[in-house]
Amino acid sequence: MHKHHIIPRYEGGSDFAENLVELTVTQHAMWHFAEWQRKGNSQDRIAWKSLAGIAGDEEWIRERNRAGGLAAGKGYKISPEACENLSKIRKGRKLTEEQKAKLRKPHKNKRRPYSEEVRKAKSEKMKEKWSEVSLEDKQAHMEKMWKNNPKMR
Repeated sequence: MHKHHIIPRYEGGSDFAENLVELTVTQHAMWHFAEWQRKGNSQDRIAWKSLAGIAGDEEWIRERNRAGGLAAGKGYKISPEACENLSKIRKGRKLTEEQKAKLRKPHKNKRRPYSEEVRKAKSEKMKEKWSEVSLEDKQAHMEKMWKNNPKMR
């Protein structure tokens, strides 16, 4: 049995018991189909297609992301097969100038560089730690770094 929101959350419905009804998977799919036909909301269409088994993972994710909103692309895990299929779909796709400009912008959560004060403190701490390491251990460490990091060659 599935729990279905009588008033959908995207319309401000709550998770309280009086707003929930238990349905079979078929009933749940039919409900979302009817709501999609009645209101034309893409979220109901996505729910109907995924509950009815019409949409695979990659189509469901693509539809959900196209619909936008809070849930779009946030924290959902997809199978490696679905990820590969999405990658194939995106290959060769031409981006508009607006999309390219958006991709060039730095992300909000991108790591910010350390301040000069913090860099100096970290540097001093590292120097202190390295002064305690033996010469042989330092050489072994540097050889390992040299061997494993192509940028150091």
